[in-house]
Amino acid sequence: MQRPGAMWVLWYNTTLFLLAMGGVVKRYELIMVLDPNLDEERAGSVVERVKRFVGDHGGAWTKEDKWGRRKLAYPIRTFSEGTYYLADVEMDSAPAKELEQLLNLSEGVIRYLVVRREQKAPASRQG
Repeated sequence: MQRPGAMWVLWYNTTLFLLAMGGVVKRYELIMVLDPNLDEERAGSVVERVKRFVGDHGGAWTKEDKWGRRKLAYPIRTFSEGTYYLADVEMDSAPAKELEQLLNLSEGVIRYLVVRREQKAPASRQG
């Protein structure tokens, strides 16, 4: 009987560890449109609440980009403008669903979108 290769053993042990810790971490892109009437402090507190939620649920807030105030493509409720935030988040899929619930109930968030980012496959070498 042949011994399993070292790479297979490493992959197997890593998979068991991740499953024991609650699953595989996935990458998400989060876009939030906030109420344009919020001042900087209140808008910052909404973003901080979302950051805290991600951190408390074992995730990581890897990138944040404030796009600022922009005109909406169509009116949402009574708003024709919104303050846009883009963030890259790494977390398990179960807390990601809870994150959507938090955003849905958050006062000040008029629209949001959480999208799972695909992992890029390594480029195959031809030649």
